[in-house]
Amino acid sequence: MGLPTESDKSYSICYSTPGHIRAVNHLYGVTTPVLDTARVLELGAGEGYTLYSQALMYPNSRFVGVELESENSLSSQQALLGSAPDNLALFSLSLDDLLSQDIGEYDYIIIHGSFSWLSNDIRDQLLAFCQQHLSPQGCIAIEWECHPGAKINEIIRDAVQIHSSLANDIETQIASSRAMLSWLKLNGVTGEAAFLKSSDTLSDLLISHSLLQTPNEYRYLLEFAGVIETFGLAYVGDLLPWTELAAHYDEKIQHLHNVLSPLNNKILIQQYLDFAVNRGTRFSLLTHSDNAQTVSVLPDLTKLKDLRWAGSFRRQSLQGRILNTLTANSETPVSTDDIATLALLDVLGDGWPASLTFEQLVYNVRQPDLEDKAWREDISQSLSALFLKGLPDLHFSLDKSVYDTCQAAPAQWVAATRGKYAINRWHETVELNDEELSAMSAPTPVVTAQNAQILFSLVKKGMVAAAPKAWRAFLQQLIGHFPAEETWPLVFSLILYSGTEANGGFLPSARATPGKKKTSMPALAPVEEAFHRQLEKLMQEGRFQQARASIERLVAQRPDNVHVHYLLANFYLRTSDYDAGLKASMSLLSLQSSSWRIFYELSAIFYRKNWRWQAGRLARAILRAEPGYAAAWDLLSSLYREMMEYTLAEMCLRKAIEIEPRSAGIIENLGTILGDQSKMSEAIPYLRRVVELDPGNFNAFTSLLFGLTHSTELTAQELLEEHKQFGQAAERWASKQPFTITHTREEKSRLRIGFVSGDFGRHPVTNFLAPVWYSLDRDRFEIYGYQNSPLQDEVTERLMESACVWSKVTHLSHLEFAEQVKRDGIDILVDLSGHTGYNRLPAFALKPAPVQLSWIGYPGTTGMATVDYYLIDSRFAEPGVLDPAFVEKLIYLPAVQQFHPNKESPDVGPLPALKNGFITFASFNRPKKINDEVVRVWSKILHSIPEARLLIGYMSDSNMVNHFRMLFKEQGINEERLLFRQKMSLHEYLALHNDIDVLLDTFPYTGGTTTWHAIWMGVPTLTIAGDTIASRQCSAGLNFCGLQDFVAVDKEQYIAKAVLLSEQTHALAELRQSLRSRLKEKSVSQVREAIYFERALEIIWQRYCQGLPPAPVVINSDT
Repeated sequence: MGLPTESDKSYSICYSTPGHIRAVNHLYGVTTPVLDTARVLELGAGEGYTLYSQALMYPNSRFVGVELESENSLSSQQALLGSAPDNLALFSLSLDDLLSQDIGEYDYIIIHGSFSWLSNDIRDQLLAFCQQHLSPQGCIAIEWECHPGAKINEIIRDAVQIHSSLANDIETQIASSRAMLSWLKLNGVTGEAAFLKSSDTLSDLLISHSLLQTPNEYRYLLEFAGVIETFGLAYVGDLLPWTELAAHYDEKIQHLHNVLSPLNNKILIQQYLDFAVNRGTRFSLLTHSDNAQTVSVLPDLTKLKDLRWAGSFRRQSLQGRILNTLTANSETPVSTDDIATLALLDVLGDGWPASLTFEQLVYNVRQPDLEDKAWREDISQSLSALFLKGLPDLHFSLDKSVYDTCQAAPAQWVAATRGKYAINRWHETVELNDEELSAMSAPTPVVTAQNAQILFSLVKKGMVAAAPKAWRAFLQQLIGHFPAEETWPLVFSLILYSGTEANGGFLPSARATPGKKKTSMPALAPVEEAFHRQLEKLMQEGRFQQARASIERLVAQRPDNVHVHYLLANFYLRTSDYDAGLKASMSLLSLQSSSWRIFYELSAIFYRKNWRWQAGRLARAILRAEPGYAAAWDLLSSLYREMMEYTLAEMCLRKAIEIEPRSAGIIENLGTILGDQSKMSEAIPYLRRVVELDPGNFNAFTSLLFGLTHSTELTAQELLEEHKQFGQAAERWASKQPFTITHTREEKSRLRIGFVSGDFGRHPVTNFLAPVWYSLDRDRFEIYGYQNSPLQDEVTERLMESACVWSKVTHLSHLEFAEQVKRDGIDILVDLSGHTGYNRLPAFALKPAPVQLSWIGYPGTTGMATVDYYLIDSRFAEPGVLDPAFVEKLIYLPAVQQFHPNKESPDVGPLPALKNGFITFASFNRPKKINDEVVRVWSKILHSIPEARLLIGYMSDSNMVNHFRMLFKEQGINEERLLFRQKMSLHEYLALHNDIDVLLDTFPYTGGTTTWHAIWMGVPTLTIAGDTIASRQCSAGLNFCGLQDFVAVDKEQYIAKAVLLSEQTHALAELRQSLRSRLKEKSVSQVREAIYFERALEIIWQRYCQGLPPAPVVINSDT
């Protein structure tokens, strides 16, 4: 066999190698000689490049290649032998010359290529000859055309013979034969037409022998097995063993084959399968008849565990999102949603080009957070499923590969190359581009910033090998020179090459690696204690930029110092500069890979950069080696929370808190996740405990306040007092900061407005903000955007482009952010977060802008005296009703921009109650809003209407469903009356409204967007208007649409209205068909979206300039 020609495709895989043959024999129960000292004869060797590659791999083995002299390969063979190792010999011989020689004994005899075109009589002579020269445990691998699929070749042969029969001489016959073959190709003759596939490469002599002189004689496997038995040979199986398993084909074939094929008759089983799939080609493995008793009927898939596995698989991505699809060198996509299979392919890609044992796969695939899964069985099933597919990129061997045994240091090239093609040590033929060929012209792979990506491409193509420790160094060099954003695949490879064999890696167990029990960096003694103290002092004072400059100077002074690089990477993480942190972490890994802390902090950076898949995979790698690493459990919990896998999120946090019971961050997250599961009575104590443990932790205080807004146990006044405590704590902190206020009171023709948010992007806050933002009069207002989160998408980009100034402030301390606001000369600073994630409320306590207000992000007060105003939609309540619930003064704005429905919304259906004969209530609010009191009131409604049903959506998993079933059961509600739906697509969610009659709102935290979606779909919501803004979100929407009758003043009226509605189904049916048009009519506005907001800004600025204190402001639609 040779390398491809220019016209061939750029990838191919050669299965006819001793290593593959030995592994396949093992699956059939046959033991063949080891490869290190094997004697190999290849008949049909072509120019000999495949054997050349083999000879380089096994210098103590002997390789002999023979090609028919008619195939004109002698000159190419001789050219190759000029650079070949001593253990390779190549010959061009006639059949007579070959069969007349005593060639000695061989362990592996491979018959294919030109030798597969011989007539039956000559092939039989050849097999008898090979049997005589086969070692006792040796194997013959022979390629041959078989019935029933070879019948297409009979047709082709008949066509050639008819067309050439008109010729008068052999030359014309050959030319006529080739013409007919070309004509058949052009006419699309397909199937197992081997003549057509190979005719261009066959000599005139072989064309004549195969097509003109030989009769139409093909054998069935049953006949073939009988013939070889007369030569003292036994049938073992096929070189492609998956093709002998019915499961390789479609389910219909598998079912029929299982029904009809005879049990335990090896040959008949295969013959029946050949009939089923019309098989026309086989590559059969044969052994001496003396070994027949060990041969299994079928490949034994349980023996897959005995093999070593390799593959160059890499995840595919789409717009930054990691897909459940992988490709390798053949570019054949592999797609699946099976967790074990995906993880297995990922690990193979990490280890490539080295191979991994089954035990290594089990170790690296196992996910500590899914401890109930039977990983060994799952991985075994995954290997079997992948094996049955016959993937070209999935390699296996019984012995260690050359990549595994390589002891080269530094890394070296390993390939047999010819022009732009190369054969790697897994026998893949790959195409090299000019840059790769240029890189390989160097004696060894030396990494530079210019060639790092080229070398990584060569690694993926299997062109590089090294001893494990040298591999680790090579990977670190690549990481050090790679663009940071593209380096993450190398990180997972580095873990394998930094881990011990006991921990699933490649290093001998004696080496110090991340796999060893080590949870912290080496001692930081190289960095002076005085520097550490000064650094912490700057951090505590909020002087992040000074601290940054100090560390960066130290790195410049000590560029190779691991401890200094760790300080820098850790600093960037602590100050939320994740892009810089990524780069610094990669620089650190290029110097040191023996600490799990480095990998953990990198996983935290991945998470903050929204690289969720990478973060989770890295955290699991840490926990496999260090199950006591609490922070990694905490990170996994955050990932599960984002996927709404609340049960798993809680499990991870329970493990983390067992390890670090006083960790404020872990306790806070546990409280939050309990709240997400509607377990507020359990959640609040955890959140309070965090504030007690860490009174200066404003984020923890925010989590507590957000949780309290969902509680039914506090009055509006008590909730206000809780928020005031936050404001007082923030003011105490602010009073200690070296920040001075220099505000001036002067009228301006153009006000500078600063918007602060962590939600600039695809987020509900931006959905509400955007119409006003884009409508603001730029001649009267300068817009400054302060982005305080990693969120970055096309919505963010558009906001940035339309701002006068845009600043990303995640890496600034509260003090530094306030200083920037002051430097920017902001007149009015607008908080868009309130007590939600990524807020900057402590900076507002410093009063960096003369006038400060809060809007949109949080349905309640900030609790801060330094925030002057809170903007509220006038539909929520009449002026004065909600004022007692706020520290700020309220600005009541008329609504301009209303709900924008989905353009592909389904039509409004008829009222289900008319068909069902009973009313179906529902809730689509977040489960966090469904507290125990809500369940009690809903249960009273169900008791009052015995035939009614209740559907609850947005369930995260079956555990959450069971939780609510139990709560309702405690209230005497049978589960048959309850329906549950998990989170679904927007279109499915909207369509679900056609299965319900009325929404039941939650309290005290009512629905917002869910109310508008329901109105659009013709479904009214029954709500209670409370005395906080959170309790009036729903009523505001209902009031806007003239649905005041659906607003109750208390729980008793809420229940009574629900009972009344169940008796008014015809009225509900009429209302249902009118709500969409009513919403359309009321949403039409003739005024610019920002007009009332602009008027409010001007009024509060005038009051400030006049020296007047903040006061409530009511903007009327005619103002």
